[in-house]
Amino acid sequence: MTPQFGGPIKSITGIQGVVESIAPPNNNGYERTLCWTSIDQALAALTPFVNFSAAKAAGFDTAQSFPFEPFTPTLPNPLGDFISFSGC
Repeated sequence: MTPQFGGPIKSITGIQGVVESIAPPNNNGYERTLCWTSIDQALAALTPFVNFSAAKAAGFDTAQSFPFEPFTPTLPNPLGDFISFSGC
């Protein structure tokens, strides 16, 4: 938004009363809900889903493969639950 219209907006305060950047990093959800502080934590959690050996080591049943089938997910409610900004 330009100064003519009251901008630039650099932060917003949501209903939780916490001031946040208008352009949060893409790991914002992980930081808030899982309390992860390092990309290594996300990497460790997600690697078994993309690497056969890691999946086997994590205890996934790798004896059978499943083809990808596109789908449209349906959420149980519009947005789901928000855990907290500091509920770690």
